[in-house]
Amino acid sequence: RKHIFSLLVAALVGGGTLAALAQDGSPDLVTYSLGNGLEVVLVPDHKVPKVAVTLSYRVGGINEPTGRSGFAHLFEHLMYSGTAAYPDIDATYPALGIAFNAYTEEDGTTYWEEGLASTLPVILSVEADRMANIGNEVDQRELDLERLIVTNEMRQNVLDAPGGSAYAALNSGLFPKPHPYSRAVIGSIPDLEQASLNDVKAFFNVYYTPNNAVLAIVGDFEVDAVKAMIEDTFGRIPRGIDVSSQPLGEVTPTRLRITLEDVVSSPLIYAGFVGPDAFSKDNAALYIAADLLGNGEFGVLLRTLVNNGTATYAGSYWVPGKLGGRFFIYAGVGPGVSPEALEAALRATVADFLATPVDAADVERSRSNFLLNNRTALEAYQTRSEFIATSVAVVGGAEHILKDDPDLLAVTAADVEAAMTRVLRFEDASFAIIMPGERGNYPAVLAEASGEPQPLVVLDREPVDMPTLPAGEPQTADLPPMETAALSNGIPVVHLQMTDAPKHYLTAAVSGGWTSNPPGQEGLYSLAVEMAWKGAGSRDLDAFAKAAKDLLADVSSWSGGEMSGVTLSVPPGNFDAAVDLFADAVREPRFDRQEWDVLIAGTLDGLAQEQGNLTSVAVRALNDLLFVPGPGDAAVDISTASIRAISLEDAELAFHRLFTPRTMTIYSVGALPLDAIIPALERRFGSWQSNNAGIAAKPHPAPSFPDGQKVYVLPEAGASQAAIFLVRPGPGRFEPNFAAAIAVTSLLGSDFSSRLNSVIREQKGYSYGVNASLLQLQGEEGVLVISVPVERDTTGAALQEVFNGFDSLVTVPVDEGELNRTTTAYFTSLASVPETAEALFGTLTFAGSQGTTLQENQDFLASVTQLQLGDVQAEAEALASLDRAIIVIAGDADAILPQLEAIGIEDVEVLEREAP
Repeated sequence: RKHIFSLLVAALVGGGTLAALAQDGSPDLVTYSLGNGLEVVLVPDHKVPKVAVTLSYRVGGINEPTGRSGFAHLFEHLMYSGTAAYPDIDATYPALGIAFNAYTEEDGTTYWEEGLASTLPVILSVEADRMANIGNEVDQRELDLERLIVTNEMRQNVLDAPGGSAYAALNSGLFPKPHPYSRAVIGSIPDLEQASLNDVKAFFNVYYTPNNAVLAIVGDFEVDAVKAMIEDTFGRIPRGIDVSSQPLGEVTPTRLRITLEDVVSSPLIYAGFVGPDAFSKDNAALYIAADLLGNGEFGVLLRTLVNNGTATYAGSYWVPGKLGGRFFIYAGVGPGVSPEALEAALRATVADFLATPVDAADVERSRSNFLLNNRTALEAYQTRSEFIATSVAVVGGAEHILKDDPDLLAVTAADVEAAMTRVLRFEDASFAIIMPGERGNYPAVLAEASGEPQPLVVLDREPVDMPTLPAGEPQTADLPPMETAALSNGIPVVHLQMTDAPKHYLTAAVSGGWTSNPPGQEGLYSLAVEMAWKGAGSRDLDAFAKAAKDLLADVSSWSGGEMSGVTLSVPPGNFDAAVDLFADAVREPRFDRQEWDVLIAGTLDGLAQEQGNLTSVAVRALNDLLFVPGPGDAAVDISTASIRAISLEDAELAFHRLFTPRTMTIYSVGALPLDAIIPALERRFGSWQSNNAGIAAKPHPAPSFPDGQKVYVLPEAGASQAAIFLVRPGPGRFEPNFAAAIAVTSLLGSDFSSRLNSVIREQKGYSYGVNASLLQLQGEEGVLVISVPVERDTTGAALQEVFNGFDSLVTVPVDEGELNRTTTAYFTSLASVPETAEALFGTLTFAGSQGTTLQENQDFLASVTQLQLGDVQAEAEALASLDRAIIVIAGDADAILPQLEAIGIEDVEVLEREAP
């Protein structure tokens, strides 16, 4: 399942009360406890017919005995193995369009679900049944399977993530043994191999009890009805023993220095510091310190290391936990700079930062933006329920959970200085230096046992007879009415009002994007557009970014295939002033040489880093094979050569060719009415006249499939995994069978119960997960993509199962259950569009970039919900053939080629690895 190495929800500060949905008070919030100790938080919100449910258990890495590292995470996986009432949870939830996942952290384990309001009774039934009964139902086969899946997750997220091994070693190594944080949440291989069914039952019986959990529900429901359902389900579960984890006091610094090789293009330095726990008032100060030091617009590290080329990139972040926190500073070595020189510069920069008084204006700017960004994030039901449950489980108390954190409101510049002085002590720091070389191996924290295994005692726990509550009838959400206007120079404005939105969103969109790049200068328009906010008008980047943040505004830019734009988000009260910055970015970007050099250096470094990522390598090769440029057309991907071929002058000229009122549309979503935004836009854009006709959008290149099946291998010696990509033709976005093809793609590989995942992941344990997608190309022919990261030695077997899955589209006709999974998921998608202003704005802009309207987008989503079984069965048969297909596999060729031969694939072309 989803696994996060951080300790808490990123927004958690101090007492866990950082964010609010409105500055003038908190929303309705009902808190109570059942007789068995389950803490419940209910937040009714009737904006859209959806609900989000989060169940957070107070059990994580901190609760694992010596020799049992990774067990909390392993058990999280086992919680999906099923009960007598719900033998296949991975099928139960998708059948109702419910999105679901879970993650384990050091301080807890969290399960979340999100679906239509009509599905809430089923969610409560399943979650209560799991809490009551699943521990006694897990068998040896399920334990062995999930152990395989966890080790695949380890390979994917650590071993095959460039720098992942060193980071895992540093993250755990900051804390001395036997501190619980000195172990890896994902576990060590020897510890995982020792896990037994007895351990499973013991762990479940102690920790998966109502008095050790928090249930949070946000969405469209009636409180009394939901209370009754919770009592009828969770209320049946007996209270367990009380479990506590006490703070351990001050941590002795380990002062490690780890130097490892990995497939990175240039050296990378991490410095780690141990700080106070999640209950300390210093948390607010350390969040602000990390922002002042490491933010990417005007942070100290950017100004002093990146802007002079000492580092290609740099940043910092603070992560608190129940038993201590971690402060990280990182930097990538710049061209021609030694790791020693960068480390010396990093130490000097932080020393100067500590010696310089903190500006109160900087603290206020950072504080205000933290508050607004978290209010905005909590618009979404799922994010809100997850934040509530996790915060209450870790730091306790829900009374002020959706109000602004008093510690953050009270923090001063002196508080920030004092907290930094206490934490950022280089004499106590630990370092990880990652040098270019062979792919990283298992660090000791993953390769060695965490100690002598301690026995787990199984307590008695009787099964509970749980009612199975039925789902209600699904409902749909209404969109706000769309309004249009035009500025005096003809620029169209498309507006949707959402009166309760904390931010107003604008984008000035123009035709033209990466498909219009000239050949040999791939990346031209993307780079040009990114320069829009890196200083504009009379302000350089530092002044521009600070002026925006003082207004609580964000100005950014984007470039797609056929459309590009500059975007503004800002609280409605600051709209008029922020439009001035927005207009400067659109009309007067500065194109300063220093910012251009930093952008190019970062882009080139990113391209080089891609060479260590199997997925990126495979995708680039696939693009080259599938989208062959015609005469005068650019390639799909950028390259080192194409980026170096672009000058600052080229980019500035390209920007001004793109941005003209003659091709511009302004899209607007937020709390302000149309007649309130037009005057501000008219003031800065209405008089803009230009003879520039702009850039005509080019369609995405059409795919070029071979006659037959072509298999290619990209060699990566020593890789523990292989990245398999299979593509075959599918219908284009506007073809009449596109909706049916979406359904086939979904049932083939989009969730845990899909045909490919149910075998490759859930039965065989070959992969952490299969993905399937249908590219939305506008021609007659599109592309169906299957991607499968697998353990290296199962490459051939996994590919054979992919073939079997396609064959099954003919031999095993699609049934009603598979169709329902797709149609109900799209009911949820329809309801999600107007859930937040940001989601509505994104959908509106996306529709415009596709040459359609918001309503046409909604009509397409609705068409998927109305699919008929016969149409989907016919499309499944049409998509089953792999006679025209390209297969690209990135991984260890010596291990992969014999496996391909064993499944009958002998005609394989081994591609030469070339730098991008």
